Amino acid sequence: MTSLAALIKDLSPNGVPHKLIETVCDFNRGKWIKANQLISGPYPVVTSGQKVTEYHNEFNRSGESITIASSGAYAGFVNFWNQGIYLSNAFTADPKDPKQLLPKFLFFFLKNNQDFIHGLASGGGVPNVYGHDLNGLQIPIPPVEIQQEIIRILETFTELEIELQAELEARQSEYEYYRHTLLSCEGIDSQELELGSVGRVLMCKRIMKDETSISGDVPFFKIGTFGGLPDAFITREKYENFKAKYSFPKVGSLLISAAGTIGKIVKYSGEPSYFQDSNIVWLDHDESVILNEYLFHCYKIAKWSTDTGSIPRLYNSNILKLKIQVPSIDDQKKIVSLLNKFENLTNESMGYLPAEIIARRQQYEYYRSKLLTFKELEVA
Repeated sequence: MTSLAALIKDLSPNGVPHKLIETVCDFNRGKWIKANQLISGPYPVVTSGQKVTEYHNEFNRSGESITIASSGAYAGFVNFWNQGIYLSNAFTADPKDPKQLLPKFLFFFLKNNQDFIHGLASGGGVPNVYGHDLNGLQIPIPPVEIQQEIIRILETFTELEIELQAELEARQSEYEYYRHTLLSCEGIDSQELELGSVGRVLMCKRIMKDETSISGDVPFFKIGTFGGLPDAFITREKYENFKAKYSFPKVGSLLISAAGTIGKIVKYSGEPSYFQDSNIVWLDHDESVILNEYLFHCYKIAKWSTDTGSIPRLYNSNILKLKIQVPSIDDQKKIVSLLNKFENLTNESMGYLPAEIIARRQQYEYYRSKLLTFKELEVA
């Protein structure tokens, strides 16, 4: 920051010129390409989304490109590329003189004004932003030396965020690899068992809608509130009656979501609760063969087989057909202990690193705004 302040004091003590963006920048549209015209290749197809989902074997932009999404929910989204791309449903912002207005400086300026650009979107059902919509935007043009120093400072922030994101992904990948290796029981005696050979799938007795209320004694969890906060309740009397007469999970039973979001797992804590039949189930099994704590980790890597209907469903038969490696109880305890320790360490990282990424991003956005704000040079 000190060197930047010195540069500004030396080169622009009285401010810098502000110019209408159309006088220093050209906006050029891409060439629309249909999905059936794409030929798989290495070049990202830039459209109106935030993320690239398609690639082509040809490019129509190369080198440094500043792209702006032109339509849809992300109209006005600004991105920077330094490679060949196929520009489709978007447009580029290109400095008329890249020696006087550096492309990366222009990118940081436009990114800093992304909310403003997004607000320019107009049209009927699908909002659109066009290059000429930006014509009233004024951009400061400091000397190139100052632009270069600002680019250097802001890239330091973005590189740090990239490093933190890479570390976060590496920690997660490391944990998943370690978990898969341990649950494969490599190097220890084990047997492959179908869950159906050690247990059966159970569910709670059906509760009808008119038996619930928006407040009451005992939470009733439906598939939409499973693992979250309840929005329905049943009476204590019905809870005690159904719990005594019909199947009900034991403390520690692993409840499984069998519809919608398949395979969400919640350990039953023993607190008074009731669960929607067929959509929330559990395996009642012999814990002298498979510990619940061990099964919990196995469920995390399970590849559930579901039906192909409009709403995915995990049938009891699919649960019972799941095969897992089952070592001795002593070895299960050791594996669970190791995985719990590793998971705790990973969760600490998963808590710290995302927070650190958010903090660095906020810091970057703050300094980007400060660094791109210049006193306007008064012209005599």
